[in-house]
Amino acid sequence: MIVDVQQFVTAWLNTDATINGIVAKRITADELDKQKVYPAIRHTIITTTEDTDLDGNAVALHSRIQIDCLALNRHQANALCRLVRNRLRGYWGTYDGFLVHGLIPVDAQRNQYTQPKPSVQGIRAAIQDFRISYQP
Repeated sequence: MIVDVQQFVTAWLNTDATINGIVAKRITADELDKQKVYPAIRHTIITTTEDTDLDGNAVALHSRIQIDCLALNRHQANALCRLVRNRLRGYWGTYDGFLVHGLIPVDAQRNQYTQPKPSVQGIRAAIQDFRISYQP
């Protein structure tokens, strides 16, 4: 069974009315929407490790996921990151046939500012990593 953790993250965040009201389903894995409309959320898997049984079968997987909350100003980016952190923190349940053992924030939130060129408005990012443990 192939487990798509990023599909879970997108779906779970989309079910939150407050988050969805802010980003209007602009939650993507790895790449941003080509329209570059903000606020938006992007998430990327940083690493994945697995625990195996004696026969080498994966019995548990652990991924580190970086979630970027993007907005046109720092206040919006931080507020969105807080909502995302509260939505994901401690989740325990089943999604699409696999068991999620919990999402734990890793390290502190980081902030970043990007302005590709002076004529373009810069983008603020509030970045939070999570460790997710799950069973296929």
